Amino acid sequence: MKTVYLIIGTAMLFFGRGAESCKAGEKPGADPDYTVVKIKMADAAGYKIDFYPATTDTYREENGYRLYRFKIPYNRTYLLVIRNPSFKVIPQEGVIPPPQLTLFLKRGAEITIEGDAKMPVLARVTSSDADVMEYEIFRAKQAQIEYRLWEATGRQVKLEAGKDTAGAAAMAQKARDILEEKSAWEREFVKEHPQSWGALEIFGLFYQHMDSGEAWAIFKNFPAAYKEAGMGKEIAGFFAALHATQPGNPVLAFKQEGIDGKPVDLDALKGRVLIIDFWGSWCGPCRRSHPHLKAVYEKYRNKGLEIIGIAQEGGTGKSRDSLWREAVREDGIPWLHVLNDPEKLDLVKAYSVTAFPTKLIIDREGKIVFRLTGSSSEALDRKLQEMFNY
Repeated sequence: MKTVYLIIGTAMLFFGRGAESCKAGEKPGADPDYTVVKIKMADAAGYKIDFYPATTDTYREENGYRLYRFKIPYNRTYLLVIRNPSFKVIPQEGVIPPPQLTLFLKRGAEITIEGDAKMPVLARVTSSDADVMEYEIFRAKQAQIEYRLWEATGRQVKLEAGKDTAGAAAMAQKARDILEEKSAWEREFVKEHPQSWGALEIFGLFYQHMDSGEAWAIFKNFPAAYKEAGMGKEIAGFFAALHATQPGNPVLAFKQEGIDGKPVDLDALKGRVLIIDFWGSWCGPCRRSHPHLKAVYEKYRNKGLEIIGIAQEGGTGKSRDSLWREAVREDGIPWLHVLNDPEKLDLVKAYSVTAFPTKLIIDREGKIVFRLTGSSSEALDRKLQEMFNY
């Protein structure tokens, strides 16, 4: 059984300069641009403590606390990481580093963290700020879930090391059940706190995995001010691009080099019915949908249908290109092909594609008339039959 190690936490990690530390002799004030974090962790002596996306570990001691002062551009979640040298993976002993602590930092707020450096996720977080403490309603329960997930993962690894296949499988199932509980709690909190800063940050963890209509119904109810920076601005940009590629809108034109070295120009294909297929060599459902798509192409190509495959591949430039070309050759898919190149024009992002395969049908006037995510063929067939008067 293959073991998958998880980084357990509720924050996404970004690396880069996002905070300023206090200068020598400077005392924290009630400056609305700054957040003050006071940390008292047992067994943390000598350990470096980082905040991501902030990169400073500069602090001063005050009454037994480490005092950090951040200048943050907007309210958001941060990951507090304790650099404990004992946090290492030892598979044969079932040792997995414990989950770290995610906290919500708000401009102008003061936050106190007290706990044990050996288990940061279970620390107690307090503040006089209502938004910080509303997020703590979520985080406190999530921390217990993550702790149980950490325990289950460690036991699974140890059982695997001991060749206890049945026990490892049972523990793997337990871990999956805990992950489902974690996901359900995220959605429940957002539903119960529909206009909180914390809920917006949590919504950012899963909105791309929801039905887009359901996700938009949730997001549109957040206050407008929340959508001007950070997670809110990112999500707003996603929906702006998504709405621009919904049925009824003109298709986003592009001109890219195709698999044969010739340009694939959407404007030049106006007058034909187009299927734009977002796929990848690594995507099982995408590859399994190709035989049906080949039959569709054979049926309608002489009646004015063209297909453009846009492949999303990982890896470096050469490996991405070879994976793409090999998959096209193996599957024998004869239509136009483009390899998505984020450095030139990220078509996956521009079309707000978050799941594969995603297919769009474009009518002869260049208007989007259909969008489908997943490998179901019935809805696609019905739309094509309608368009070709079958």
